[in-house]
Amino acid sequence: MTVHSAVEERSALESLRESRNPPCHSPYFADLLRTKRATVTPLLVVSVGFFLCLTLMAGFARPLMTMKVFGALNLGFFLILIGYAICWIAALLYIRAANRLFDEKAAVVVQAHLGRSKQP
Repeated sequence: MTVHSAVEERSALESLRESRNPPCHSPYFADLLRTKRATVTPLLVVSVGFFLCLTLMAGFARPLMTMKVFGALNLGFFLILIGYAICWIAALLYIRAANRLFDEKAAVVVQAHLGRSKQP
């Protein structure tokens, strides 16, 4: 990012703050929110659901969780390792979506608002 583009971005953000017609009322902003919900909801449901099931299994299915999987590794520890992998994968998928989708749609929201705010 160059100094010139940083100054332009800062002035664009200041004009958004001073605006009487906030960009959150635009259809572009609604589209951005729909896209974010469609991305975040499945990631959240899978990760929280997995940890909820893991917690319930640790409390109520102890004989199953102590079953040996490989050597000294039992099913409980194996599922905990899977839980770490799920967290990392969810974070990477979110970052990928944020870089590809959210940033582009946020730029459209800002540009649409700046185009509308310059008119009398």
